[in-house]
Parts: sequence; C-alpha cells; structure tokens
Amino acid sequence: MMTKTDNTFFVEIIPTGYYFFGNERTFTTTQKDKYGAVVSNYFAESNLYPQQTALLGMLRHSLLILYNRLEASDVDKSEIIGDENFNVLKDSPYGIINNLSPLVVFKKSENKFLLPAGLDHQIYKEGKVMLDYTDVQVSGFNGSFTSTLPVLKHFRYKENLNNYLTDGTTIYTEKEIFKSVTKTGVDKDRIDEAFYKQTFKGLCKGYSFGLWVNFTDALDVSMLKDIIIPFGADQGLFKLKFHTDKENVLVDDTKATSFKKIVLLSDAWVEEDIFKKIAFGITAFTPFRFIDTPKNNFYKLGTGSKSKKYSLLQRGSVLYPKEGFDITNLNKPAMQRIGYNYFKLI
Repeated sequence: MMTKTDNTFFVEIIPTGYYFFGNERTFTTTQKDKYGAVVSNYFAESNLYPQQTALLGMLRHSLLILYNRLEASDVDKSEIIGDENFNVLKDSPYGIINNLSPLVVFKKSENKFLLPAGLDHQIYKEGKVMLDYTDVQVSGFNGSFTSTLPVLKHFRYKENLNNYLTDGTTIYTEKEIFKSVTKTGVDKDRIDEAFYKQTFKGLCKGYSFGLWVNFTDALDVSMLKDIIIPFGADQGLFKLKFHTDKENVLVDDTKATSFKKIVLLSDAWVEEDIFKKIAFGITAFTPFRFIDTPKNNFYKLGTGSKSKKYSLLQRGSVLYPKEGFDITNLNKPAMQRIGYNYFKLI
C-alpha cells in the first residue's frame, strides 16, 4: 500500500477528448479458422480504464519531459525513472517514483473520489442499492445455529451485477460517468475485410481520472508542472495536473483483524489456491499483459515485447473469506507498488 509522506501528489489525468485503451480484443488476433487462416476482428472497443502498468509508463515519460531528459543518456534517465521495467516479482522504486495508487474517478465539482462499490451491488430505477447479505439461522440435529455463509438478500435475478462506483455515500453507474462514440474506418493496406469499427470512450463533463503518486526525497518539486501528453493505444492527448491538496482516500487495511468481506479496489493478482480459503464470492476476471520495453526508447510506440498472459481478479470483485483467512494472501509487493492488489475490508 502507499506510503504517506510530504512527497505525495494527486495527479489528475484529464482526457482532452475520446480515448482508446487497448485490451486483448484488437483487430489482429492469434486465432485461426479451420483452414489455418488468421482470424481478424473488424470491431474493437476501448477499455474504460488504462492498466496501472500503462499509467506507470505515462508518468515516467512525463517526468523525462518535465526534467528535460527525454533524449538524455541512459544514466541521466535512470536518475529520474530508474533502471528497471515492471516485473510482477521484483519490488523496487522506479527512480524518483516510489509508488502509485490505483486509478480513481475524480468528480471535480464536489471534490469527490469514486472507487468500486463492489460487484455485490444492483441499482434500480428508484436509485437504491438492493443487494445485501445476512447470516442465516440453520436448524440441525444438534439444534439451531448461525451459518457463517452469506445469503443473497433482495437480489433481482433479471438485473445485471455491474461494477458501479461510489464516493462512500452515492452510487454511480457507468452511464453517468462515461460516454462512447463508434467510428468506422478503412485500412488502405488490406484488400479484403478492409472496413473496421472502433469504439472510443470518454468521460462526461465534470469528471476526470486521477491517482496518488508518492515520490522519493530526490524529487525536485519545482519540476512538477501541468503537462499535456499522448497516452493510450491511439495516443490521445491527456492533461496532467499535480495537486497537493487532495487527501488520499485509500486506507491501508492490511493490519485489520476483523472483517466479513473483501472488496477489490483495483485488479489483483492472486494465487489460485486462494479460492480454497474463500467461502463465497462475486468475481470477474480480466486478462493482463505488459510491455517489456528497452529503457532507451520505452516511450516510443511499437517497441518492446509483450509479457505472458496473466488473469487478474477484476476491480470490484467481492470475496467472503473463510474463518482464519490470512489477508497477506492478497499482498503482492511488486504489484501493490504500482497500484494493483488494493482492497478494502468490511
């Protein structure tokens, strides 16, 4: 989890228009049909959120620009962004970047930060959250007892479970925050199946992205200024603003000893046997890869190679642990350093 020091800034990330954050479903695939021909998608849709590894790369790129070291030697770059690329097993700072939080949605007009409410929420037209859990009285041969297994309450089976966001009081749907636009294009280099569709995402008026970044003592605060930078698969433009007056709302729950459920505030890498220690859960999974790019040109498109494919528990997933569950099962230092494996205990 994040370290709180005077060098913690809230970095507001403001799209200047629609954006495209890539995922596994792109126009080119590794799938083949029964004749051995490569299958191509004609439709691709942006993710709502960027990966934390992409955010780390964006911050490193931004710092090199702000420090005027984008074309400097590797040694000079290392002072600012470190020597290492992300590794799921290797935990260390990235130059002057000590750690960063998961991405949040910032509602600027009310100075509120929106986090996953949990996949155990449903919203109906009257705007109420109608999904709850309670212990159940069970009758057995030895009398009645209270079961520790949760039971769905007020659950409407014809309604979807969605990854809603909350500011701690109000629940927000994705439609209130995000917008979409689909564009049709033509690939001039292809003869067959040259047409394609691409759905871009955007933030509604009054919302932006953001995350808290903790820097080491080597930071030169005077260098942190507003900057516009290309980001995303289509290199859309985003404005970055560094705030010192936005208190971090992500609480460190790792030392809690009493809790009934775990809500993931970010995607999380877990060991497979963790599910043997879970009594009940509402979960979703998301594929995860990252680009291992040489330091001397890590910010350039088309460089580096993809990592192997991982499967992460998706942000908003809810876990009901069995008695005696050890919360350190969720601790992955290298992942937590860049904003993965964050959770809250309830």
